Amino acid sequence: MDQTEIYLKELLIDLKENPAVVFTGAGVSTNSGIPDFRGTEGFYKTHHEEELAVNALFKNPDKFYTAFQKRFTSVFHAKPNKTHEILADLETLGYIKGIITQNVDRLHQKGGSKHVIEFHGNIFFYDLIKLNRRNNSYRFLKEDVPYTEIANNDIINYKIDDQTFYKPQVVLFGEGISSWSESVELAKTSDLHIIMGTSYQVYPFNMVSYENPQAKVYVINNEPIEYNGRCKQIIGDSSDLLIKLIKMLKSDN
Repeated sequence: MDQTEIYLKELLIDLKENPAVVFTGAGVSTNSGIPDFRGTEGFYKTHHEEELAVNALFKNPDKFYTAFQKRFTSVFHAKPNKTHEILADLETLGYIKGIITQNVDRLHQKGGSKHVIEFHGNIFFYDLIKLNRRNNSYRFLKEDVPYTEIANNDIINYKIDDQTFYKPQVVLFGEGISSWSESVELAKTSDLHIIMGTSYQVYPFNMVSYENPQAKVYVINNEPIEYNGRCKQIIGDSSDLLIKLIKMLKSDN
């Protein structure tokens, strides 16, 4: 039995004793055809994160949405992969309490997961805002507009005039996290955390698990991450590893 199988077996034992809270990043969606931000074909190889900042939207919404469409058009029709489906199955079986995700693609929900906190929002709903350019403040004119109402062939018709346009319900660079307290509350409900498909570098997402210092942490990722504490790192493709885990679970039963 190699180290991967040893850790998966230990994870399975721990899951049976203590249902986990799972933290996910872009790596769990790459098997659905969505490139991550920092991979070899990632957005940040040719673009800068400031292009998706809230100030970029306010300053030049045309330029912002050019970058936004390039990054996210592939997401609208993406389908869940085995990672999403198995995580949903594990939740149904009582081994997972909930998921806190960086992803804005809603693939966890499409895969069947019920308790999902979208730490960075999602790209499927928009708010119509009126911008005051003197101080970059804005007021809401209409909220929770589905992208299907303002898109044509996945091209978002975002602009009404120079001060009135649709703002995606994504947490853009420069904005605060509204789901912080909810995420910390969930993280504290379980002393077993699984971190999946993320470099675990983006602040403040990478701080949530630390809010429960008692938690035992497993990492499932294509490469090791930096984690400030004890953890067991299981290196490999998340779908392949979860398939192995679910087979172990079935054989035990």
